[in-house]
Amino acid sequence: MTSELSTSAKCKEHLIWRMFMAIVTSVCVQFIFMTFVILIVNFRIMHPLTWIINTWNAVTCFRTWSYFLILATVIFLQGVICSKDYLTAPVYRKSRFSIVCNMFKPHNLLVGGLHILVGGVLVWLHLSLQDERLGLLTVNCDGEETCLVEENFFLLLGGFWIGFYFFVKSNFHTTHLQFPIVPRSKFSQIKGGIGYLLPHAAMNALSPVLCFIFFYYIDGGYCRETVLSIFSIKMKDVPLDTLYGLLNISLFFYTWLFTTLFLLTTYTMHLSFEAHLTQRMVFDIEQQSLFADQSSGMCLADALATDQVPIIQHLAYYDLVTLAQKEKPRRSILFTLSTPGGRPCNWNSIAVKCMGLLNSFTLEVNQACATNHKLLSGPTNTSTPGKLSETSYPYKMRNLTAARLLAPNLDSTIPPLPKQNSNGDLFITQFLRSKRQEFITYLLSVPMIRYVFEETLEEKIRYIFRNAQPVIWAAEGISSLIVISLKEDQYGVIQQDLPTIIRTLLSLKEALDKLHKANIFVKKSQSDDKEIRQMMMCLISTIKRSIYRITTTFKDYIEDLPLEPDIIGQLQSFLSYRE
Repeated sequence: MTSELSTSAKCKEHLIWRMFMAIVTSVCVQFIFMTFVILIVNFRIMHPLTWIINTWNAVTCFRTWSYFLILATVIFLQGVICSKDYLTAPVYRKSRFSIVCNMFKPHNLLVGGLHILVGGVLVWLHLSLQDERLGLLTVNCDGEETCLVEENFFLLLGGFWIGFYFFVKSNFHTTHLQFPIVPRSKFSQIKGGIGYLLPHAAMNALSPVLCFIFFYYIDGGYCRETVLSIFSIKMKDVPLDTLYGLLNISLFFYTWLFTTLFLLTTYTMHLSFEAHLTQRMVFDIEQQSLFADQSSGMCLADALATDQVPIIQHLAYYDLVTLAQKEKPRRSILFTLSTPGGRPCNWNSIAVKCMGLLNSFTLEVNQACATNHKLLSGPTNTSTPGKLSETSYPYKMRNLTAARLLAPNLDSTIPPLPKQNSNGDLFITQFLRSKRQEFITYLLSVPMIRYVFEETLEEKIRYIFRNAQPVIWAAEGISSLIVISLKEDQYGVIQQDLPTIIRTLLSLKEALDKLHKANIFVKKSQSDDKEIRQMMMCLISTIKRSIYRITTTFKDYIEDLPLEPDIIGQLQSFLSYRE
């Protein structure tokens, strides 16, 4: 346990500088966005020279920098808090109820508060940069009385709204990093990403703006009267919470513009983290000795097993596949034998981690296929020893079986009872458990309860394939090493594991074929199903390509390998190029 904690701490030390630079880059991009907005606001088509001079004066003045310093501080704090999401393993949220509960965790509440604060500060900043008086909610009117400027109140409330709206919406999606298909520099990734995010943010800003206008039309008067009563101020103009007042084109444009800026702020923060954290990291091949400096570097085998910090595990498998395909000097270290002992320690440590990942992923896919098969077969009265009790389902709802199969075994959470000394106590215990199970079955038969608490097979598969990128690299790396070992492995350390690797890849291919034929996402689909389908097809093609790579290289030696007849039969379709 201590070694795992030290490895996790060392992993995070490797990432601190990258995360710091990602946050600084995001703040710099926000300054560029602020300059661009000032350029738009000061637009003078008839006086271009005046337009440029006014923009330059506004950007370089002390007031602008003092306002931006406040925004940069809030964004920096937001980046520090949100960086935790990139260091921890994603949480599997099996039901809608768990998604709502996850929203109220202390870390997520802090993130939500920062989102709301950034939305308000962003609107206040740009209003103040246009005119210092626009950043104020009140003005003096009718002598010494104070009046509310509802247009400014509307825009500022809209900033808080978009922060809250985006926070709630982001809780229904998992934050994860996408590695570029072709390795690119940080600047290239950020430049290309911003070009895509500009129209994307502009389109996505329309929906929350329309929702806010509808909200203000319904409850805007209550919010306004609350502010008036708390601060004892009056109205300056006609209230805005009318159909005529909310059809103000200028007000709609500024609300849409500030919403777009907020979305760009959050999108570029994620883009900056993605560009910095996905840069390749080179790991040591050889294990650290007991007398070596432990801070000198991280071993590749240890990084492959670091599932507590997923980004390090991703970088390790990325380094492995790069090593296998492009770096001959490092491969020679992998093929060497230990001294003393003459054992392939470097290869064994890496092969065990890769095979463990592939086998665990195969097990998860097979469990999903088994659950889908039981879903399609419908309820049954037969029982599986140790899993399901003999129960009938009088409510004639097919998905009840799925709810029981996908839900955690509730009986397993009950501590084991002491041994009963009489048949009467045993009868009472069994009676209470049967009544309890009947009550749970009844609750799951209520559509609304099942909708909230049911664990769906689709969500389980989405969670499985969101973590499929290391599996792709593991299959690519291990198959590439096997192929290149025929020429470079002078000791033959890899060939002894060749039958085990072939069995593992064929088992994973068979499980993926079953899942692909099930068409899980036909009836129910979400916005990220396209990405999950792409990941599934990429994994299927990677496994086939890996098997083809091995069979093409070792086709003359397949009969000499200690493989079962059914395994050889499966390889025949690859040997004849019919798969």
